Amino acid sequence: MTLSAPVSTGNALSQVVVTGVAASAPAAFEQARKATAQRAATTLAAADAASAAGAVDTAGGATRHIGDRTFVLANGIWSDTRAAAALKDSSLTKVRVQSFSAAYFRVLDIVPSIKPMLALGDHVIVIGRGVMLEVGPDGVTDLSAQDVAALRAGW
Repeated sequence: MTLSAPVSTGNALSQVVVTGVAASAPAAFEQARKATAQRAATTLAAADAASAAGAVDTAGGATRHIGDRTFVLANGIWSDTRAAAALKDSSLTKVRVQSFSAAYFRVLDIVPSIKPMLALGDHVIVIGRGVMLEVGPDGVTDLSAQDVAALRAGW
């Protein structure tokens, strides 16, 4: 969109040109909403979350940074970016837990540092030193002694 109009500046006329693309109403609203969330942030973590909200990676999914980890949203699953490389490791113990089950809350007791990561959503894959934890709609509702030992040793 380009607008131009003559403007009087004393005895001479000059021309003012405004260029740019007008944002659609939904896009403008979304930009204003994000700006409001950033201004309302009272901690660095909240500001980071507000800035990251809606951040899009090249694959078209959202990304979030939690501590030194990066998570990517694809097909409704938040995955630790370390997951692809970790899945090639045959010694990695895989633990699948149902969201918000007794096993889920037991995981939070065993590995309290994982809380911000699991707060991303109902389906999250997180990689530890020797364990991959997948929290989602499918998985165990009670942790076995083997799962507990793997989480303690591998985180």
